[in-house]
Amino acid sequence: MVWELLLFALFFIFSQLSPGPDVALVFRAALSRGFRAGAAVGLGCSAGLVFHAALVCSLGAALLDWTYAPYVCAAAGGWLLFLAWKVYPRRGVSQDAGMEGAAPKESLALFFRDGLVSNVLNPKVTFFLLSLATPLLRRHDEPWFPWVMGLAMVVPAACGWMLWSGLLQFPVLRACYVRHTRGIEMVFAVLLAVFAAGCFVSAAAWSPSVQG
Repeated sequence: MVWELLLFALFFIFSQLSPGPDVALVFRAALSRGFRAGAAVGLGCSAGLVFHAALVCSLGAALLDWTYAPYVCAAAGGWLLFLAWKVYPRRGVSQDAGMEGAAPKESLALFFRDGLVSNVLNPKVTFFLLSLATPLLRRHDEPWFPWVMGLAMVVPAACGWMLWSGLLQFPVLRACYVRHTRGIEMVFAVLLAVFAAGCFVSAAAWSPSVQG
């Protein structure tokens, strides 16, 4: 059981690098504002993960018939479009790139908020966790196991985001970002817009089954 949970946690850390809005937000914050900002977004994402882990560990496969999933997908799309608009570089507006100290301490709460809201509003996180956790939850029916499983999701996620935020502080990566700030910011904005479009498509595809 212990080895299963350890392997699950290790896989979870590396699975964070799969393309998605959380990765884009954490990487963008870590590159543009430094480790503290990237870690703040990552901790926000991890706090949102508590919500999804609680759903998976308590409701399980019943979530596949969740009536409100398409509306949450649409809300997530709107939020990601707002973030894309916020990230997109504008002429005459400084991006304050390259120095962690450029982000005032009070702004870290906003980075945390962005990570939290984007994660909570992403029902795909729930279904991803469901696909990973269901086999273990079926093999272990001890009443305490779902709590341990939840910790095995949230704690490695928080550690993983801080790890990736720290790795992105290597001078060569920071120097590359400083040299190509506008282009990289445009890439992040486009990625967030693409993820938003995916949310809208998922919401539209889900609607017929809800209405039926």
